Amino acid sequence: MNISQRKFELDLGLQTQAIALANPKLETIRINSNPLRTISTLYMSGSQKDYYELGVSVFLVNSKFSLYDSGCLAIVTYEYNESVSQCLENGMLRKDLTMRPIPPTFFVEEIQAKLNLKNIAEHVTLKTGDDGQVIIDVRPFRLGCLLPQGLNHPTVLLSELRRQPYDVYPNVDVVTLASESGNNTHYAFKQLSFVHDRFGSHSSYSYADINPLLEQAQFLFTHPLPFIIHPTALVIDSSGDFRGYLMPFHPAQSLDKVLERLIIPMKPNLVLDSKHAASLTPADCNVISTAQTEGAGRESYPMALQWCLKLAWVLDIVQAINVLHEAMLCCGDIKLENIVLCVDGHCRLIDLLPRNLGYTTAYLAPEVTAIHQSTEDDPAHSLTFPRDVFAVGMLLWALVEEIGCFERKDPLYSPSLVWSGSVPLWYRELVDCCIAQEPEDRPSVYSVLEILSEHWIQ
Repeated sequence: MNISQRKFELDLGLQTQAIALANPKLETIRINSNPLRTISTLYMSGSQKDYYELGVSVFLVNSKFSLYDSGCLAIVTYEYNESVSQCLENGMLRKDLTMRPIPPTFFVEEIQAKLNLKNIAEHVTLKTGDDGQVIIDVRPFRLGCLLPQGLNHPTVLLSELRRQPYDVYPNVDVVTLASESGNNTHYAFKQLSFVHDRFGSHSSYSYADINPLLEQAQFLFTHPLPFIIHPTALVIDSSGDFRGYLMPFHPAQSLDKVLERLIIPMKPNLVLDSKHAASLTPADCNVISTAQTEGAGRESYPMALQWCLKLAWVLDIVQAINVLHEAMLCCGDIKLENIVLCVDGHCRLIDLLPRNLGYTTAYLAPEVTAIHQSTEDDPAHSLTFPRDVFAVGMLLWALVEEIGCFERKDPLYSPSLVWSGSVPLWYRELVDCCIAQEPEDRPSVYSVLEILSEHWIQ
């Protein structure tokens, strides 16, 4: 059998353990019944030394928790004011505040009085004029993005969704469908991030543009690859606009969350030195290796998962990446946070895009970091197979060492990994090959899969 499609099954005991880990009981959140709720606040830096350049505060007025678009969403934006230094908006944009204020209560009340509560969302701008008076401008705001003509993917109305009281990820809710009230099936609703997409790093996207989330949904619908979590339906609102998509909900969530629940007390955050640093003279490097100091005594943190279970999950992950590479596709942002432990006890990949818009520095290959630093090209755009292999190596290390969070001191060089005594030598050597400094020295993902499968014991 082709190892690309081979199922690596656990024995009954480990399978039972994996399924138990994959189906934890989630804690419910307290539902805020206040008619005015703060949803989020976003700040964006720029050239200002002591101030953020833009703030976005989002309030929800008269909304029912379980129903979407049941109230009015107020998106309040305020920019750094060059003309009036002592003003409301500059006070909210100071970087040195430990407790950052939202607009004062009397302004929130004034904003609320100006809202047209018949609109689903309103964009409110605050600006202090030269006379010291705050000008409040309110205009309707469209939350969704235009759905292209001719799409034949399944759709579900936003009004059909019923939000459940669980807190999972930003812009992801756990929902049920009103039409399926009898079977209580839960879905993950990945929502359009209107704040980031309209005001943040992708602020060039307009209502009529193809949004990255819609592009992702279309890609996943048209590439039904195994070992990857796919959408079940696009979510549209009463105007026919795209608002997000549904996918199966897996309560264990991503592998970093799994490790977070398992490991108490948490292992200390690890900052990895580079292999390059080991060859520096004391004059070149006046600090002790962080990896040595923070990694010391790791044997005092016992492993929570059995080796065979972690190897099975590693095989799931490498199979997923191999399937992508066989289809001539790259991932670009391979990390624990993008691997979900599914209800069947197996791991699958999420958050794929044909042109990756994200990256994580701790998993980023040295050559990509070098290109970024020399040309200021966005690392998200440099997608290659060796880049994926490097990230696979970092993930293989983090998973078996049960390290959910780590940093690299110098991403221009391959890191010097810290290992506990329980990991076999062949596995360490495989990981070292994956994170080789030069991309041409790294194996293919298929070669990694072959070596892992050779050491699999049924």
